[in-house]
Formats: sequence, structure tokens, C-alpha cells
Amino acid sequence: AARAAEPRTDAGAAHVKEYDEDALLRFIVMQYPEEQDVCIAQSRFLSGGHSKYTMGIELEGNRSLPSSLVLRADAGSGFGGSSVIEEYRLLKILYEHGARVAKPIAIESSRDVFGSPFMLVESRPGRSIGHMFVLPPPNLATSRDLAAQMAKIHSIPAAAFGSATAGADTTAREHVL
Repeated sequence: AARAAEPRTDAGAAHVKEYDEDALLRFIVMQYPEEQDVCIAQSRFLSGGHSKYTMGIELEGNRSLPSSLVLRADAGSGFGGSSVIEEYRLLKILYEHGARVAKPIAIESSRDVFGSPFMLVESRPGRSIGHMFVLPPPNLATSRDLAAQMAKIHSIPAAAFGSATAGADTTAREHVL
């Protein structure tokens, strides 16, 4: 049945839409056949993003999947410049090399399930500590953690990313132009 994912007017989500929950559940079970008893207990669009649909999903009856997932879907605008298909591929490489990123769960590149390509990742605890115009106060522990994660990302061999990465075969100047 098509249903809106409990949109909250106070959430400030830039993108909210109806979706077919049964189709999403069938997709999850198709990706994880051991999850025959799983159901979507709750879903809600999350605020903060402007270039993608972002939805929190709570599962019940799951065996191997995390109980909390995040669905991130292309919203149709070119704002942001990348598709979740590319984001998922990069997240998977980062995760497999030990970077602290959300665990990639599944990718759907067609529009058949959600109306646009989407990815599912494990929900991670945390909170936004700043905004592009309002930075948080300096924090030594956060700075050290950020530096350690950046070092881990930059230690991944470039070959692991391959030439399929958007812009990999162009100079920075060409990409910007």
C-alpha cells in the first residue's frame, strides 16, 4: 500500500513523498532472504538534506539486519552533483577499508521501488555539531578524531576507487568547469 512516511511538519525535511511500503519491504527481503519475518515498524523523513530524500526506518522481526536503517534517495534535482549510486559505491569502499562510515546495506538503481534510485545504510548514532555558517566551538577530541578518520580515508590506495569515480579522469579545473 502506498503510504507517506509519517511526515512531520516540524521536521523541516526538504523532500517528503509517498512511497510503496510493501515494495520497499519486498526489496529488503529480496536482498536479505533470511529476513522473511521482517516488517517496517516505523518510517519518517529526516530533516537536513536538500539534495536527497532521507528517511529513517525502524525494523522489527529482523535477524541479520540492523533495527535502524536510513534510506537515502535521489530527489531528482541535480543539486549536489552525485547520485546515491555513486555515493553507495564510495561508502562501500570506505567501509571495507575501516573508515567510520555508515555500513552500506543495499542499493537499488532503478525507480521501481521508491520512484528514484536509493540506498539503505545502517543508522549511526550522532548529531550535527555545526552548520556551514555556524561552526561549533573548537574541540580537541573532535579535531583529533576527524584527523584520524581523514588519515584513514587518505591511506586507502587510489586504485581501490578505480576510474569509475565521477571526475576521476578529469583535472579539478575540468571538473569544476
